[in-house]
Amino acid sequence: MTHARLGVNGHVPWVTLTRVHFMPRIVAQHCAIIPATTAAVYEVLRDYEVGHPAILPPEHFSRLEIEQGGRGEGTVIRFAFTAVGATSLHRVIICEPEPGHRLVEMNPRDGTCTSFLLHAADHGAATRLTIRTELRASGARGWLMRAVLPSTLRHVYAKQARNLMTLLGTGDAMTALA
Repeated sequence: MTHARLGVNGHVPWVTLTRVHFMPRIVAQHCAIIPATTAAVYEVLRDYEVGHPAILPPEHFSRLEIEQGGRGEGTVIRFAFTAVGATSLHRVIICEPEPGHRLVEMNPRDGTCTSFLLHAADHGAATRLTIRTELRASGARGWLMRAVLPSTLRHVYAKQARNLMTLLGTGDAMTALA
C-alpha cells in the first residue's frame, strides 16, 4: 500500500491508496477447416457424454466427470489437464451464447474461458473451427504461462481437430494457426 498526503499545507488527513495490479491476458488460439457441416461438428462439441470426450487427447485430458447435464447449455464438468509436466484440476460450466455457432467453457473460479467458434466454409460443406482460450495470470506463474501455454494449447487444439476428423470419419483436417 502507498500513502499519500492530499490537500494544501497538509490539512487533509492521510489517505491510503491501494495499488492496482493488472493481470495480463494470455490467449491461445487454433483454427482448422473441418470437412463436415457446422451442425455435425457442433453436435460433437456439445455432447459431453460421448462426443466431446472422444476428441480430447488422452495425454492431456483425464478424469472427465459430468456433474450436471451432459449436452450443451448448463452442463458442468470436471477434468484434469496435463501440460509441460504439470497437472491441474478444472471445473467448468458450459454455455451456448450462439447455439450451433459458439460453445463456451467457463471456469468460474479463475475466469478462464475456452470458446469453440464455428463458421460455415466451402458453401456449407465444411466448418471453420476456432478454439480459443483466454485467461489471466500474474507474477512468476503468469510469466511462465505466457511463455509456454499458448504454443502448448495450440498443439493440444490441433490434436483435438484431428481427433474430431477421425470421429466424424471425414479425413484429415486442414489446419492453420490464427
